[in-house]
Amino acid sequence: MRRTKEEAEQTRKTILEASLRVFSTKGYARSRLEDVAKEAGVTRGAIYWHFDNKADLFSSAVIESVSGYRKRLTDILLSPLSPLLKIRTLMKEWLATLEEDEAYRTLVEMTLTKTEFDDQTREGVREWFGFVDRVQEAIVDLIREGIDTGEIHGGIKPEVAGLALIAYLNGIEETWFIQNMASGERRFSPAEMADELVAFVLLGMAKG
Repeated sequence: MRRTKEEAEQTRKTILEASLRVFSTKGYARSRLEDVAKEAGVTRGAIYWHFDNKADLFSSAVIESVSGYRKRLTDILLSPLSPLLKIRTLMKEWLATLEEDEAYRTLVEMTLTKTEFDDQTREGVREWFGFVDRVQEAIVDLIREGIDTGEIHGGIKPEVAGLALIAYLNGIEETWFIQNMASGERRFSPAEMADELVAFVLLGMAKG
């Protein structure tokens, strides 16, 4: 029985990985479950054994793709680092993930360039986007804490700064993909430049 469960879980994982490749190549609207089944080397019945429909498969693929990213950012937020150092470490991890986590990178590229948003696809990315909102809220709380401890300038508005930092990270992601698509090659490395990119935007926040 244990072997059967392990095989079922491996089949589910194979389907999820195949679906991400198909969705990222064809886009959600043009992708069919037959395409996913062929890519995964399984039958349509195997897909329906694990997922209710294409929307459920898409949502599950999104959640699986961001699982490592979510855990790494959550671990940083739960660490004993000081408020400003938590923000700095979190931002650097966000940028490094873009290059080092293939599933996350494929997902971001898919949502930026291949996803036609409607009720089904919005529902599929709701949990991921909700997590990003919670990260922004956590950054706002860290800024407040840093102001209270004297690590961050008191003249900064936490809500404005939190929004600005998330927008900065999203902007780097989008710029990276646009330049890659335009030139056909990687024009810069977010992972290699993470220290400088983060230091630049946090320079005016640090006190002392």
